[in-house]
Amino acid sequence: MEREERIYQLLQARREEREAKRKMLFYLRSEEARKMKLEEEERARKQDGNNDTDTGVGVGHGGRKDEEGSCWRKAQLDAIAEKQGLKELEIDEKLKSVKTYCSSYYPR
Repeated sequence: MEREERIYQLLQARREEREAKRKMLFYLRSEEARKMKLEEEERARKQDGNNDTDTGVGVGHGGRKDEEGSCWRKAQLDAIAEKQGLKELEIDEKLKSVKTYCSSYYPR
C-alpha cells in the first residue's frame, strides 16, 4: 500500500513538472512572438519616419508646433524602446532558467 502511494506521488509530481514546463514554454513562445511583432512595428515606424523626411513632410516645415510634436514622439518612441529592451532582458533570463531547468531533467 505504501509503495503504491509513493508511486502515485512520483507520477503526480512528474505530471505537474510537465505541466509547468508546457505552460512556461507556451508563455515564452507567446512573448517571443509579441517581441517579434513589436520589432516589426518599430521597423515599419522607422521606415515611415524615413519616408516622411525624404518627401519633405517632416520637422521644419510647419514651425515650432511640428518640432514640439516631433520631440514628444521621439520621447515616446525612446520610452517604448527602453521598455521593450527591459522586457527582452526579462524574457532572455526566463528562457535561460527554463533551459537550465529542462537540461537538468533531460540531459543530452
